[in-house]
Amino acid sequence: MLFLVPSRKRAIYLRFLPWRIMLRSIHIFDRPKIRGLFHWNYSGWWIAILWGSGLAMLGIALALESVRLPIWPAIVLSYVLFGAAMLWSLGYWLTSDTVIQLDPASWSRQRRKKAKGHCWLKYRFAKWMIAILISGIFIGAMWATSQTNYQIELSGLGGILIPAFNPTPGICGTLPPLGVVLQYGYNGSVIRSFPHLVVSSRRFGSVLALDRSKEGYIVVKLDIRSSDNKIIAQLGKDGFIVNEHNYLKIKRADKSSLIVVDEYGDEVLNIRYLNPQAIRVDGILRFPGRAPMPFKQLGMTGICTDTNNIPGVWDLEIP
Repeated sequence: MLFLVPSRKRAIYLRFLPWRIMLRSIHIFDRPKIRGLFHWNYSGWWIAILWGSGLAMLGIALALESVRLPIWPAIVLSYVLFGAAMLWSLGYWLTSDTVIQLDPASWSRQRRKKAKGHCWLKYRFAKWMIAILISGIFIGAMWATSQTNYQIELSGLGGILIPAFNPTPGICGTLPPLGVVLQYGYNGSVIRSFPHLVVSSRRFGSVLALDRSKEGYIVVKLDIRSSDNKIIAQLGKDGFIVNEHNYLKIKRADKSSLIVVDEYGDEVLNIRYLNPQAIRVDGILRFPGRAPMPFKQLGMTGICTDTNNIPGVWDLEIP
């Protein structure tokens, strides 16, 4: 029995045939009503207004953040305006006189007979390269919107920490199933269930504790105070918040970290959510009438505690 072996050119043709059929089936922009929609008297101005308004929304989002107002309406409008600008720009170009004049299918029969392969190539290249360029501008605009939103979130005084993908510290060795390790200063603690009190004070009560949020994230419960006992930063189940009147600067490399520097230039809080099973906390604790107590000076150095969550027992007690 004989089998026909297709030539290389035919094999390539058959491979890309579905794409050719799909592209040829896209005739929506050839309809007169569609062309009229994109080519009314002020279409060019309308396209410029859409792109410009999308950019303006990013500026408005930055302005809203400077006065601590919600930015999401401006961000959402920016996405919508950029999307509309991209669709209108594509429609305007694909139904333009330039594209129609380049299309050999729109020529007279006599002229079409004289057309060579490069005419079709020129038409397709011009048509789709400009379309790709418009799509690229749209992708860039969406990226800029996303980055603006991201950077505004990082510069905010409140938010939540989400897990990164950093390695788990080896201070506590191999973790038990579903266990979590907290590294505070040079020490560590294994937590098996929540809530869990890690550091307690005889005089001031709970100092450092861990819990889980409804979303399953590790929640650190901690108050960072200044020498006058005013809160600088507070961490709890609702995330973190920094007192806008009691700090020098905030540094956030990503959504998994938070560094707070007080008005004296001291790094009073440095927390990173390393991964879903590990979190690291460092900084300075201050209590009324006491000298500042850095986390690295709490307890002994390089120890790991595991109380197995015995009720009423915590990992470390300070005076």
